[in-house]
Amino acid sequence: MAAEEFASCVMEKTGLNIVGDLTGLSSDQLKAVIDWWGGLSSMWQAVLAAGTGLLVAAIVALAPEVAGAISTAIDGAELKAVLNAMVQCADQL
Repeated sequence: MAAEEFASCVMEKTGLNIVGDLTGLSSDQLKAVIDWWGGLSSMWQAVLAAGTGLLVAAIVALAPEVAGAISTAIDGAELKAVLNAMVQCADQL
Protein backbone atom coordinates (compact mmCIF):
# COMPACT_ATOMS: atom_id res chain seq x y z
CA MET A 1 0.00 0.00 0.00
CA ALA A 2 2.81 2.45 0.81
CA ALA A 3 4.28 2.04 -2.69
CA GLU A 4 0.93 2.88 -4.28
CA GLU A 5 0.50 5.97 -2.09
CA PHE A 6 4.04 7.06 -2.90
CA ALA A 7 3.53 6.56 -6.64
CA SER A 8 0.21 8.42 -6.53
CA CYS A 9 1.88 11.31 -4.71
CA VAL A 10 4.62 11.49 -7.37
CA MET A 11 2.01 11.39 -10.12
CA GLU A 12 -0.03 14.18 -8.50
CA LYS A 13 3.03 16.40 -8.22
CA THR A 14 4.34 15.77 -11.74
CA GLY A 15 1.26 14.99 -13.81
CA LEU A 16 3.15 12.01 -15.26
CA ASN A 17 1.48 8.60 -15.17
CA ILE A 18 4.30 6.45 -13.81
CA VAL A 19 2.37 4.88 -10.96
CA GLY A 20 2.60 1.36 -12.34
CA ASP A 21 6.33 1.73 -12.88
CA LEU A 22 7.01 2.82 -9.29
CA THR A 23 4.73 0.44 -7.41
CA GLY A 24 6.83 -2.59 -8.33
CA LEU A 25 9.95 -1.18 -6.67
CA SER A 26 11.08 -1.76 -3.10
CA SER A 27 11.24 1.12 -0.66
CA ASP A 28 14.99 0.48 -0.27
CA GLN A 29 15.52 0.95 -4.01
CA LEU A 30 13.51 4.15 -4.00
CA LYS A 31 15.11 5.51 -0.82
CA ALA A 32 18.62 5.03 -2.26
CA VAL A 33 17.74 7.37 -5.11
CA ILE A 34 15.73 9.75 -2.92
CA ASP A 35 18.59 10.12 -0.42
CA TRP A 36 21.14 10.65 -3.19
CA TRP A 37 19.06 13.22 -5.11
CA GLY A 38 17.90 15.00 -1.96
CA GLY A 39 21.51 15.32 -0.80
CA LEU A 40 22.68 17.12 -3.93
CA SER A 41 22.80 20.87 -4.10
CA SER A 42 20.41 22.55 -6.53
CA MET A 43 23.41 23.39 -8.71
CA TRP A 44 24.40 19.73 -9.08
CA GLN A 45 20.79 18.74 -9.66
CA ALA A 46 20.62 21.28 -12.51
CA VAL A 47 23.92 20.08 -14.01
CA LEU A 48 22.82 16.44 -13.93
CA ALA A 49 19.35 17.22 -15.29
CA ALA A 50 20.88 19.12 -18.20
CA GLY A 51 22.63 15.93 -19.27
CA THR A 52 19.84 13.37 -19.09
CA GLY A 53 22.20 10.53 -20.01
CA LEU A 54 24.50 11.41 -17.14
CA LEU A 55 21.59 11.61 -14.72
CA VAL A 56 20.21 8.24 -15.81
CA ALA A 57 23.70 6.72 -15.56
CA ALA A 58 24.01 7.95 -11.98
CA ILE A 59 20.62 6.49 -11.07
CA VAL A 60 21.51 3.19 -12.78
CA ALA A 61 24.61 2.98 -10.58
CA LEU A 62 22.46 3.45 -7.45
CA ALA A 63 19.36 1.44 -8.32
CA PRO A 64 18.98 0.12 -11.88
CA GLU A 65 15.33 -0.82 -11.38
CA VAL A 66 14.45 2.73 -10.36
CA ALA A 67 16.24 4.13 -13.41
CA GLY A 68 14.25 1.86 -15.68
CA ALA A 69 10.98 2.81 -14.02
CA ILE A 70 11.38 6.58 -14.08
CA SER A 71 13.47 7.24 -17.17
CA THR A 72 11.24 5.76 -19.84
CA ALA A 73 9.96 8.31 -22.33
CA ILE A 74 10.73 11.42 -20.26
CA ASP A 75 13.31 14.12 -20.81
CA GLY A 76 15.78 15.68 -18.38
CA ALA A 77 13.38 18.34 -17.08
CA GLU A 78 10.67 15.76 -16.45
CA LEU A 79 13.17 13.42 -14.82
CA LYS A 80 14.28 16.21 -12.51
CA ALA A 81 10.62 16.89 -11.65
CA VAL A 82 10.06 13.20 -10.90
CA LEU A 83 13.13 13.06 -8.66
CA ASN A 84 12.06 16.23 -6.83
CA ALA A 85 8.57 14.77 -6.37
CA MET A 86 10.08 11.54 -5.06
CA VAL A 87 11.95 13.52 -2.41
CA GLN A 88 8.77 15.43 -1.51
CA CYS A 89 6.74 12.20 -1.30
CA ALA A 90 9.36 10.16 0.59
CA ASP A 91 7.27 10.21 3.78
CA GLN A 92 4.72 8.05 1.94
CA LEU A 93 7.13 5.10 1.87
